[in-house]
Amino acid sequence: MTFTYNSSCAPLTTTCTATFTVTAAATVVLTCPTSTTTAACQTQAAVNTAFANWLATASASGGCNGVLTNNNQGPPSICGGSTTVTFTYSSSCAPLTTTCTATFTVTAAPTVVLTCPAPTTASACLTQAQMNTAYASWLASATATGGCNGSLTNNAPAAPLICNPNAQTITVNFTYTSSCTPTTTTCTSTFTVPAYPTYNVPANGASQVACPALIVQPTPPVVVDGCGKTLTPTGPVTVNNPNPINCEGTRTFTWTFTDCAGLVRTWTS
Repeated sequence: MTFTYNSSCAPLTTTCTATFTVTAAATVVLTCPTSTTTAACQTQAAVNTAFANWLATASASGGCNGVLTNNNQGPPSICGGSTTVTFTYSSSCAPLTTTCTATFTVTAAPTVVLTCPAPTTASACLTQAQMNTAYASWLASATATGGCNGSLTNNAPAAPLICNPNAQTITVNFTYTSSCTPTTTTCTSTFTVPAYPTYNVPANGASQVACPALIVQPTPPVVVDGCGKTLTPTGPVTVNNPNPINCEGTRTFTWTFTDCAGLVRTWTS
């Protein structure tokens, strides 16, 4: 700026010059967070905290009266997703607005895979303890993975009994629940117990004696059930024809065999 002094006497004009300077505003520097990826299936609180900490790594300086803002719409779900955020630095000196963009990503939750046990028929003639073990092992062969916070359950009843006169098939539904979609996945399988094997008794016995006093109660045969277990008979039930037998007639002895499935056979002599 030049200052001038005018006078009606010599010197008529006198001047001097001086300068007033305002320092240039610092250059604007805006630093975005580094785009980052975090694991799925954390707690939502943990993801929220990580996202807030990530937002806080943005920085800006320079210009005049600078204000740093962002347009975040909230963190992604624990099940996976991305949030892209634009950071804006506003200044009253040029450049008035400076922006940058970064992305916060939660890895997608693993795909749900539910594998049911294969339909199975148990072996015949297991003991009840063996049947219980086979059934429990079959139930335990179901597997499930994926999603988040997964839980595998089933609606299986108690272990089947071995002594069934008819085959028995148990249908079991297996359910895998997850906090991420699909929230429920199901499959169904069957466990079959064969009918308890049947059995037979030897042909009926017969003998003849000269008089009633010589009749001797026979010994019943050894009978095993369909699984080879020796059965203990009940009886005998004795029937005389005529009753009483004085000289001639027939005395019949009858034993009854019953296996654990309730199958009844008789043997007479």
